[in-house]
Amino acid sequence: MEMRYNDQLAKLLPDWHIGPRTELFLWLLLKKSNYYDVVFDFEIHDIRNRLAEYIESHGLVNAILLYSKNFLPEEDFNWIEKNGYQPNWLLRNVKNRIWAFLPTLDYLTPKEKIIGLFDLWNENMITKRSSLNVLKEEWAQQERIINDFSWYTSTGKEKQKCQVAWEWYIQNNSFFLNKPLQFSKLEDILDFLDGTNFTHTEKLYHLEQIKKKFKALQTKANRQGKKQTNISLSEESRQQLEELATQGGRTKTEVIEILIRKAHENGMPI
Repeated sequence: MEMRYNDQLAKLLPDWHIGPRTELFLWLLLKKSNYYDVVFDFEIHDIRNRLAEYIESHGLVNAILLYSKNFLPEEDFNWIEKNGYQPNWLLRNVKNRIWAFLPTLDYLTPKEKIIGLFDLWNENMITKRSSLNVLKEEWAQQERIINDFSWYTSTGKEKQKCQVAWEWYIQNNSFFLNKPLQFSKLEDILDFLDGTNFTHTEKLYHLEQIKKKFKALQTKANRQGKKQTNISLSEESRQQLEELATQGGRTKTEVIEILIRKAHENGMPI
């Protein structure tokens, strides 16, 4: 059950239920209207008292009541995650759409910032809900694009693949990396690509080059400590070797090594 307040802030705005969400709305509204006057931060212990003192001392009750308090229901935002790539991507798009002032609030989650911007947006409920629905559709399209980069998270080794991607971009497009923080997960790469002017076709081409580089490095690593040996096989033996490799999900070199090791351990009549 939500806490009901009976303090000065509640008395100033008796028709409003002022919980944490409305507290943020009021603080953002004051910052938006009087940026140089509101010196107290939102993350303070007595935020409600400070808001009440400021509103009362500046005679802002009527002005605040005239500002449309059109809050979309919490459940309208249920599809948005609290943290991660998705809400950060959405937040960038919300800022571009609403053009509302939002201070740097590191202690709020991206989702809380999105809700705060929608609350601050001085529009009617129909416009807000329509905009949120458009945003949801845009994210669905972005998810389909993200799926094209699922190679990074498939079959493990995400960190190694991202490291190879970082090296490839440093080598081929270093002018895009003004602050070259190494990629360690797919989200890092997506964030980087969102900040570039690459077309989707160019991004997919880069991915193919990164895949080739990763495969070459893996092959090189697997060959370390090994010497190449050329052997000639009959067509029948070659086909049998390919069948064994397919059945076991291994390379032909791995199959040959297994057969030699077993023959060496168990003996083989000659």
